[in-house]
Amino acid sequence: MNKRLTAVLLSLFILTLPVFVSFSSPVEELEQYKGSIAEVIELIQQENEDEALQTLNNLHNAVISARAELRGWSFTTTTQKSLTDPFVLPEGTYRVHFTTENFGAVKVLSMEGKTLELLFNIGSSRGGAQEAASTVYRSDGSRIMIEFSNVSPPPGELVFEKLE
Repeated sequence: MNKRLTAVLLSLFILTLPVFVSFSSPVEELEQYKGSIAEVIELIQQENEDEALQTLNNLHNAVISARAELRGWSFTTTTQKSLTDPFVLPEGTYRVHFTTENFGAVKVLSMEGKTLELLFNIGSSRGGAQEAASTVYRSDGSRIMIEFSNVSPPPGELVFEKLE
């Protein structure tokens, strides 16, 4: 392979590398919840159900994020517009979570570049989906790509949660 082609390919790889990075690993995500079950039991025994439910919700969200990260179903864009590599999302029904500070749109594209579904189109001058907007997506098991657009300001995060 000639040096010029190698340099171009290496440059493209380096430029696309920061597009999809996770801000925390599954271990980091879950580590902060090591004592959560004991805490929930204690809160229930103290009849503090609201705090127990909040702790359980936080743990549930961490488990969803860690599971998606381990399966390759979690994507973070650090640019306003980006496209994931093709991947197979197994057949099934998914709850999809999108988090962005203000604006962002997310589409599911076929390998031919056709839009299969617009999952999110969030825009608000008063804030976007900081707590995560959610929708349902049904996958037929084919290879797809995710297109982020108008993510402002970056980052934006998308997580697929399989409903079983």
